[in-house]
Amino acid sequence: MAIGWSELEEQTALGTSITKDELRQKLATLYPQLAAKGRITHGTNQVWRFTRELKIGDIAIVPHFGKAHFLRVAGEPTYLPHKVKDDTAIRRDISKFKTIALSDLPEPIRKALVFRGHASVTLAHVKDAVLDFLGIDTAIVAEEERAARAEKLMRETMESYVIPARDDVVVARKHAEVLDALIRCLEAKGLKVVNTRTAGLAPDLYTLCTTDPLLFEIKTGHGSGDYLKALGQLLFYEKLRKRSYRKMLVAPAGIGQQPKSIFADFNIGVIEYIEAGNDFSFSWP
Repeated sequence: MAIGWSELEEQTALGTSITKDELRQKLATLYPQLAAKGRITHGTNQVWRFTRELKIGDIAIVPHFGKAHFLRVAGEPTYLPHKVKDDTAIRRDISKFKTIALSDLPEPIRKALVFRGHASVTLAHVKDAVLDFLGIDTAIVAEEERAARAEKLMRETMESYVIPARDDVVVARKHAEVLDALIRCLEAKGLKVVNTRTAGLAPDLYTLCTTDPLLFEIKTGHGSGDYLKALGQLLFYEKLRKRSYRKMLVAPAGIGQQPKSIFADFNIGVIEYIEAGNDFSFSWP
């Protein structure tokens, strides 16, 4: 998806230090004929919204020649110098939902797409109508938005660090490495995962799913203390989030049959992992 205004150099188009006024001045210099017609504000708003306000995951509706194209933003804004002549240098990757004739749209959406004199508009007032038309679960969208506001997937820092002592000790963040590997594993299965905080507390990980949501607690050891903490945390976070989950303990391979049986009594599954080089493999129950 591209927006034109390709005479802008990349630093001005995408630079985070550029203010909106600076962008407007640059466009006025590059497009004097449009400036004389009073269209630079139009262009400034278009570029600004496209590069600064649109977020990955947002839904965009593009009316064009009697049709409405429903798109989802899939990438950050980019600049392709070889596309300047085509006036499509400023662009974003998208995924397509559907294309439909404007006349076939539900009336609230069709009316919202009439915005004379504007480059683009927000459609928050018809958001629910759009989601319903696309068949997107509003509860899942609301959960994703809450996760984004809480800095979706607040992953722990992956780097090792040095604790000064009598002798320097290098500490590896094993929990974070397992968490990162589990996230990649779940995303490869097509699952959406978050660890949004509720009342200042956050589980290790859970999935966004209306039919079979999963809740995970990761432990890097398999002593009795690890088991008791995992049991309490999984039960606690399920109550805190006020919904039922398929609860999973993720721990190193080697858990005995008796602990597994006790976890099963609490409806908690056990996923054992094995570290292989710089990666982890998971054994699903």
